[in-house]
Amino acid sequence: MVAALFSSLRDIVTRRISATESTNAIMVWSTLGLILAGLLTIPLGWVAITWSDFALLALAGTLGGVAHILMVEAFRVAEAAVVSPFKYSAIIWAVTLGYVIWGDVPDLFIIVGGAFVIGSGLYILHRENPRQTVMTSPRRD
Repeated sequence: MVAALFSSLRDIVTRRISATESTNAIMVWSTLGLILAGLLTIPLGWVAITWSDFALLALAGTLGGVAHILMVEAFRVAEAAVVSPFKYSAIIWAVTLGYVIWGDVPDLFIIVGGAFVIGSGLYILHRENPRQTVMTSPRRD
């Protein structure tokens, strides 16, 4: 829930500053913030990584960076309430790929938490979409 909260806050800030800041500036500052947040976790149990782990992390970082650039551009042209729910498909992909590739079976916390986050996003998307009203012509008797 905390991750969803901070992700939502990041999306709101990105949407607001994308009107005045370049994508490169947003990427530099968000990456710097991520690095600083990551450094704060060192006391919680730093483990040296292997070269193969480093290669996988580099791949994940590259793909994540490209995805973040695309999200910044999406927030530049659309409302956060419309863009954000599409990010929630990542939860479904993570659970599905985790099961297919590694055999991870999601526990009740993952299922309930994921359903809550996805459901909230879909509710907001539904609420924020302009309702289409059907205009009928006046009845003539």
